[in-house]
Amino acid sequence: MARRSQTFPDSALSGFEASSFPHEDITHRVFVIGDGPPVIVMHELPGLSPAVLHFGRRLAVAGFRVHLPLLFGEPGQDDWQASHRALCVSREFANLAAGVSAPIVHWLRALAVHVSGLHGGVRVGAIGMCLTGAFVIPLILEGVVTAPVAAQPGAPFSKRFRAVGIGRGPWMSQLNVSDDDLTQAASRVKADGRSLLAVRFEKDRICPREQLDRLESVFGDRLIRRELPGGSFLRPPHATLTEEWERAPEDPSHPTRRVFDEVVSFLNAGLR
Repeated sequence: MARRSQTFPDSALSGFEASSFPHEDITHRVFVIGDGPPVIVMHELPGLSPAVLHFGRRLAVAGFRVHLPLLFGEPGQDDWQASHRALCVSREFANLAAGVSAPIVHWLRALAVHVSGLHGGVRVGAIGMCLTGAFVIPLILEGVVTAPVAAQPGAPFSKRFRAVGIGRGPWMSQLNVSDDDLTQAASRVKADGRSLLAVRFEKDRICPREQLDRLESVFGDRLIRRELPGGSFLRPPHATLTEEWERAPEDPSHPTRRVFDEVVSFLNAGLR
């Protein structure tokens, strides 16, 4: 992946560099901004939305070189329904099946190794959100990934539960990665003395509490678990680091500000 193949001076991508990374039969563009230890940010279900691009910029300001792979759609895309329909039939995402590590995860693991090499073999942070929240788990199997963050892992999910809070079931503790990857990743962080940071809102109905319960049952005391207050039954919050951050007041004591600061501290501790 070339370091500087294209720049975007006058758009939503202002300040980002872009190139393509091929691995096996999958190729995706990657947008990069900032200087410092490398962090891979995997965007959430609506797409590489303005809120995700803003999050990448905030991490860059905090002192990281942020790598944002475009996993589907186009830059600036913010269409939850269209993205969900497309991914339900996507082979790269294994049709959003529970208990399966999709082909895109193997591409992401290769990207992590590649990014480490670009920086001279350094450690890499990885942040997954919503659809990609659990994808950081198999990335842990690459020794270069030492600061993994699972933000509101939200696949699989129930449309009915999301809408009205009805439809509880086994899906609530499932993840869109394989059980083998989950077990091996937990063994890796325990052996290396590292941790997985997982965050969600208490009232989130896309990422129910049972998903973090599942992670805690496997990772034990190597899971740093954060559940944020806020929202209501009629408007349950979801995106801890992006959309809810943008909606929140400029108050350093707000839960979204505190969790962003904790993510930055976690990355610094694992990478520097």
